[in-house]
Amino acid sequence: MAKSIIEIRKIILRRRKKKPFLKRNLTVYRLLRRRFFQIVRFMVYFGFRLWLKKVHDSHRLPKEGPAIIISNHLSYYDWAVLSAIYWDRYLVFIGNKDLLNRFFVGWLMQLNVLIFINPVRPGFSYFKEVIKKLREGQILVIYPEGTRSRTGKMLEPKNGFVKIAIKTGAPVIPVAMSGTYEILSPHKKLPAFRRCEVFVGEPIFINKKNPMFKDIYKRKPTESLDDDDQKEIAFRIMQKIRKMSGQEWDETVSFEY
Repeated sequence: MAKSIIEIRKIILRRRKKKPFLKRNLTVYRLLRRRFFQIVRFMVYFGFRLWLKKVHDSHRLPKEGPAIIISNHLSYYDWAVLSAIYWDRYLVFIGNKDLLNRFFVGWLMQLNVLIFINPVRPGFSYFKEVIKKLREGQILVIYPEGTRSRTGKMLEPKNGFVKIAIKTGAPVIPVAMSGTYEILSPHKKLPAFRRCEVFVGEPIFINKKNPMFKDIYKRKPTESLDDDDQKEIAFRIMQKIRKMSGQEWDETVSFEY
């Protein structure tokens, strides 16, 4: 009996010795994997910078704190340009799950943070996740047009980003891509080696103090903004981006601005 108790104690001691060793190995493995991921990410985005000619007013891009980058959408290359600019910081992109079916694009986009959305019914969980990321101080990237332009002209924007900006108080950073359509339009499968430019506008706060939206808030002094008001705000912001990028409105746009 005494012998069996001693043997049991020996087994327990051996197990106790193994656990810290396994934990140390697991910690080292995770650290190496994280470093390898960071190196791959840096190399990929350093390569993307070869297509980037110039970033105008880059000082307006936030280096820290929450912000919502709003951009026109001409190409699969749009997100790559932003990622190349923010190579040292993760961006939160909103995307459709269909992107994962496109092997190369899906893999590359996962070098950042992805929040998937159902474009038909975004759902409350989507807004909850987005707001959480902003409150953590991260930078959110949204393409209000919802899809890449097939003609190079600007499509009608959706107003989801306006709701998020009002809810969180995060500044909206208008960003215009120019030349990415020629690099990789929706009709191409392989990118052309052409240089593109990025134009950055002044940060915009969506509130009643901003002169840009004062007339809209004046109409609703005691009420919250409805969908039509938010849509008008979205158009005003996209109008700024359109002018920076030199685009025209697409013929399908119904809003009169």
